[in-house]
Amino acid sequence: NGGLLHLALVVLKLQLPSSLNESKYLVSLIFRLQSKILSLLVKFCETEPVSFLDEVAADARSMRLAEIVAREVLSLVRVALREDHRKIQGSSENSSPTGLLFIHAMRLADIFSDDSNFRNL
Repeated sequence: NGGLLHLALVVLKLQLPSSLNESKYLVSLIFRLQSKILSLLVKFCETEPVSFLDEVAADARSMRLAEIVAREVLSLVRVALREDHRKIQGSSENSSPTGLLFIHAMRLADIFSDDSNFRNL
C-alpha cells in the first residue's frame, strides 16, 4: 500500500526550522534518519523474494509515490556529486554526517537504474 514509500518520502523531506540549523547534533540526527530509511529501502529492493519494485509498479498510486521518492534520491545523488556539498551543509571534512546518506542514495539510484519501471526518470 505504499506505507514504506510514504515513510521514506516524509523522512527524506524532513527539514529543521532555520532557528535550529545551527545545532550540529540535530542536523546530524536528520541525516542519520534519512540514511537509515534509504538503507531500509535498499534492503527491501535487494532481499525480497518477490521484487519489491515489481510489487510497487503493480499499483499506480504506489508507483507515483515511488517515482517521487526516486526523484528525492536522485537529488541527493546530485548533491553528493557536487564538489561544494560540504560548504552547503556547513560541516567540516572530518565530521560530515552525510557519508552514509550519500552512499545509500547512490546504491538506491543504481537499483532504480536497473529496474525497467524507473528508467524514464
